[in-house]
Amino acid sequence: MENSRLMTANTRGTSSFIQLSLHNGAIHGLPVTLVLGRFTRAKFEHRDFAHYFADLDEAENWCPKRRQDYLAGRLCAAAASQGTVALSHLAPQGIGRNADGRPAWHRDITGSISHSGELALAVVAGAGEGVCLGTDVEFKVGQKQAQGLGRFVLSETEKEVVRASGLNFSLAVTLVFSAKETLFKAFSEPGERLSFTRARLVGIDIGQQALQFVADGENGNPVRHTVLFALILDAKKSSDSPLRQLAVATLYLATNK
Repeated sequence: MENSRLMTANTRGTSSFIQLSLHNGAIHGLPVTLVLGRFTRAKFEHRDFAHYFADLDEAENWCPKRRQDYLAGRLCAAAASQGTVALSHLAPQGIGRNADGRPAWHRDITGSISHSGELALAVVAGAGEGVCLGTDVEFKVGQKQAQGLGRFVLSETEKEVVRASGLNFSLAVTLVFSAKETLFKAFSEPGERLSFTRARLVGIDIGQQALQFVADGENGNPVRHTVLFALILDAKKSSDSPLRQLAVATLYLATNK
């Protein structure tokens, strides 16, 4: 995630299946660690998955793609949690699954995992009262897809915000979709369905790489949320295609304390 304002340190770890890059930084004074993984499905080995997750009984019925996504996401999560991209030192099996399918983080941290195409992303921060964290990664949609997706993601008022920003519409739709997914991960309860209307886009700050949203708080008063974004250049969506594409990553971290 190329965002020098957000992330400071950068270390890398590489295997035949995945390349990890680790970034440390802070948001609102809260330390955060982000790990981006670029993986290659064609180089996935079933024995690698079995090495870490031999006891994950539910994975027996998973298709190869789901196993690849799970391995890539958990490797990123382990690297972020342990603060290292040395693959021989990682223990992704230590990050389990809750009954609702969400990652089961260690007691002293909270985190979020996302994957799309051949990208995986994990972010962790210290757990604490009121800490909310979410992240998402998406490939930029095409113009035709953006028109259809925009009808679900953007209200007419939000479309005006997009137009005022001067952003390419396809990129803007991708960013807003990803940001709303990120906010959903940060605030949703188990079993809750994603809503594109709960958080309303009110501003786009390209210079600060931030999207501004307003949502109704518990007492009905509007609450403002800032979702940071970064562009991931030269990303690979599929091993079957040599084309490199643009992807976006979004991140939200805040505390109510």
